[in-house]
Amino acid sequence: MALSGLVLELAAHAGDLATALGDRTPIDEELATAALTIAGRLVPPDLRAGHAFGPPVALPAGADAGTRLAAYLGRRSPGA
Repeated sequence: MALSGLVLELAAHAGDLATALGDRTPIDEELATAALTIAGRLVPPDLRAGHAFGPPVALPAGADAGTRLAAYLGRRSPGA
């Protein structure tokens, strides 16, 4: 479980850093999909209570896995 949490943290924060720097290179689809699966288990929407993760945000049409991960974690992607 700890390793899963680390994968989620690294993927989420890599996306955060890229967004902050204006880098629109998408996160690897396989990594983002794995991190999203982990997030579904470790960060269910009903346990967030406004801490590190906000409520899920709406997705743009045709969102890639990295954008879906960001949205699930309550982050807004630059294209969203």
